[in-house]
Amino acid sequence: MEMTRRCFLRSSVGSISVVTLSLWRIPGLQKRGQAAQEAEPEKLTEMPLIWMATGACSGCSITLLNAASPTVRFVLVGNVLPGQRLSLAFHSTLMASGGHLAMETLRQVARQYRRGFVLVVEGSTA
Repeated sequence: MEMTRRCFLRSSVGSISVVTLSLWRIPGLQKRGQAAQEAEPEKLTEMPLIWMATGACSGCSITLLNAASPTVRFVLVGNVLPGQRLSLAFHSTLMASGGHLAMETLRQVARQYRRGFVLVVEGSTA
């Protein structure tokens, strides 16, 4: 199927409009959201996740992103660890920044969460 730029933009704007307008000013939506938060028995704390790719082709990362069960969304947003939610703090493939900025982010997370973070090492280590 060939799609022109104009057709792509038209369908993208249409999709964004439908999603945005469907969530905008729905009566009672804010109250229901607040009630759900208040009904939540436990508060989840964030546990930073540092994902290091060492000597790898990022195949493990791609496999995780393509996984159907559990989805990467559930792993990062769901209650995987009791009372804690994972927060992807560093992943060289998925981060917007790179180079010095990415390494500075890694250092800051390691300093700030010295007493607890999840470290995933992908690839070979020698």
